Amino acid sequence: MKKYLLLVFTFLSITLLAQNSGGPGPYGYSWYNSDHATNPAYYSWDTIEAIENYVDGLGDDNIVGPFNVAPAFDYYWYSVDKIWIGSNGYVGFKPVQISSPFPSMPTNSYAKNNFIAGFMCDLNFAPDTTTIAQGGTVANPARCYFDDSSVRTVISYINVPFWTDPNINPIMGQEWVGYNTFQIVLNKIDSTITLNYKDRDAAVTNNNDIEVGIQSKVGSFGIQHSTGTYFDMFSPNIGMPNALRFDPPASPGSITDVAVNWNDNIDNKGIFLSADGLPHTLKTNIKNEGNTSFAGATVIANLSPQFSPPAVSNNATLNAINAGADTTFILTNVFQPSSAVLGPHTFLTMLSGAAGDMDPTNNTLEQEMVVVDTTQPSINLGYAHTPGGGSINWSGGNGGIAVYLKPPFYPALIKSTNFYIENNAGASFDAKIYADDGFNGTAGTLLDSVTVSAAQVIAPGNNVVSCASPDTIFSGGVYVLWYMGAAGIGLGKDVTPPISGQTYEVLSNFWATYRDVENEDFFISIDIEKIPFSDDIGVSTIITPANNSTLGTSQNVEVSIENFGINTASNFDVNYQFNSGTTITETVTTTVAPGNTINHIFITPIPPMTPGSPSAQLCAWTSYSADPNPINNQFCNMLNAPTTGIGEQMLSKIVVYPNPTTGKLYIENLPEEDVLLPEEDPSSGRKEEGKRGEREKLFHL
Repeated sequence: MKKYLLLVFTFLSITLLAQNSGGPGPYGYSWYNSDHATNPAYYSWDTIEAIENYVDGLGDDNIVGPFNVAPAFDYYWYSVDKIWIGSNGYVGFKPVQISSPFPSMPTNSYAKNNFIAGFMCDLNFAPDTTTIAQGGTVANPARCYFDDSSVRTVISYINVPFWTDPNINPIMGQEWVGYNTFQIVLNKIDSTITLNYKDRDAAVTNNNDIEVGIQSKVGSFGIQHSTGTYFDMFSPNIGMPNALRFDPPASPGSITDVAVNWNDNIDNKGIFLSADGLPHTLKTNIKNEGNTSFAGATVIANLSPQFSPPAVSNNATLNAINAGADTTFILTNVFQPSSAVLGPHTFLTMLSGAAGDMDPTNNTLEQEMVVVDTTQPSINLGYAHTPGGGSINWSGGNGGIAVYLKPPFYPALIKSTNFYIENNAGASFDAKIYADDGFNGTAGTLLDSVTVSAAQVIAPGNNVVSCASPDTIFSGGVYVLWYMGAAGIGLGKDVTPPISGQTYEVLSNFWATYRDVENEDFFISIDIEKIPFSDDIGVSTIITPANNSTLGTSQNVEVSIENFGINTASNFDVNYQFNSGTTITETVTTTVAPGNTINHIFITPIPPMTPGSPSAQLCAWTSYSADPNPINNQFCNMLNAPTTGIGEQMLSKIVVYPNPTTGKLYIENLPEEDVLLPEEDPSSGRKEEGKRGEREKLFHL
């Protein structure tokens, strides 16, 4: 097999050597090399290597950004105003980390769309210095620079080496080899993309895993220049600087593409729900990714326990939506977590009937919800549930996996971490917990760190690691990191949906979104305890009007208020608001003991809904200055308006006479359709003459 692959790459290189242009691709982009006879790409290095343009933070398999692009760059049928720079020789227009194995273009992988692969391969910016076996240290020469102006955007990779296994590197202990200097130039005047290749030494990357091309935000729209090939082979003068240019189509085409943008949260990431908690309102966001307006699809949103039929189903109609716009649906049917539905659930949204949609791959999206029993003294939080998915480890042993875990309640005491180790060949590992107080909620403060020696590792099996200093968190979540002590140890993974999207890879202490985040979870979890707040009061349910009931008349609003804390509570406000109307506030003077509930009926009733109007939300909540925990303060019900049927429409036209009656009662202007009338009953003394559906009926009374 190895020899076969080598032959394939050799053939590909020879084939591409003879080509100097390609395309047009699905959208109309074409590419040209430096040696094209009539329309060559001109090599012109844009020198931006200055201190003020230096890009900090690149490592091994990570991204940094965003960097502003102003004015925006026209790319495919849309404009981009932000760029993320990847350590592996690409730039993206969304924050997605791309690592080996690198995707070909176009790719239908949702996560890997919307990027430019200048020299996308396994490059390495980290570490800055490495101690080598021969003694001393050697510095990684890799540098990156970014510059933006009114006419172009430039990203330069300077002397960036390939990653290499430090155990097989000729210089033992060094994680890089060779150097590569190239740059990506985005021309804002004509929308061309030029790749300048300045220098490369004789070193090679692993398995010739190299991709060059461009990819739109639609999975099926992209164009590839080459795969598995080095760029000095394209130049008429081997080893000399050369260039590659991507030209856009002369006129943009009409693109129809509507997508499920996210479920539940804008990151579409997994969450935990308490089995004894509040009903969870389901949300989904739909976006028009095309350049034309769109209308006429059905939004189907289902929530299903793993391996089971849907427990909650919703349908909605997607009306007109402009190009680039999005809309959020607050779904009518909510999810009520309970002890009967513990474990993972899939929130699946699908678009049906999207006529003319050019990319069906983004018409379906899943999100994970895990229901946990928060009544137990110890509660386990983890996203991996189905064993048998294999394991992960990193070549060279200098890597790890992290999972972000956010409790469904606060305060939460973290007592231990758990790691299922599939296999081990004499390696240790570190168990670390980080707060989410880093930049934009990333891993920040180290809260706990424990080393599990090789002799202590259970493999295969679950390894419970007690925290060195149990920590209590009052908001947010934590990152739990498993880091290899050496090669030969494997962490168990789960490849069975639903997938959380909450996994990260850590290589040489550089963090990045896990390269296969959409398809894999890992057996990393924490054990926590629920610590009650001293003062914690909230609305636990709305008794009347009941959820999904019809509000045809004015009703009193009655709520149940629960004391979740350990102190008594009194003299607090309780509020309700219906359909963005006026907030009604009343004061509760009754003393509520810890763990007890009281019912409160508002003096001000809720008005009836207009027949035929859309469903609306009624929310009630407490306001208590001593309460530091807002999570359980509020409860909401969805209410429906009376339907506008034939009976309501026709009542005003019906004539009944005489009144008072003399024994005969006439009813005129009845609708042609059947209407509900009193059944003929000999014992009642009533008799109906005529047939049901006639315009006039005579009753003998």
